[in-house]
Amino acid sequence: MKKQLIALMGTVVLLSGCGNSEKEKLQNEIKSLEDEQKELQEENKKLKDQSEQLDNQIKDLEHSIDKAKTSDDKKKTSSKDNKKSTESKKDAKSTEKSKETSDTQDKS
Repeated sequence: MKKQLIALMGTVVLLSGCGNSEKEKLQNEIKSLEDEQKELQEENKKLKDQSEQLDNQIKDLEHSIDKAKTSDDKKKTSSKDNKKSTESKKDAKSTEKSKETSDTQDKS
């Protein structure tokens, strides 16, 4: 009976000793995972900031492109207007010449 009691006590001590080291291992693993999580959160924050900066740069570039297109369109429109007015003047001159020619022919 004594031997069984000693064996039982030894087993309890042995199991409790093994349990503590396993518990410590798990606690260490939890701690390392928490540290890794903090690092990943910091990296995530940096990436979000970088993403926002890039988004702002893209918006600025799109805005400048739109401005350039608008100014190009205005230039094209004004050059078309100039061409139209030149053509109108030419048409007016040719109309006057044709009238003069017809008047001259009528007089003859």
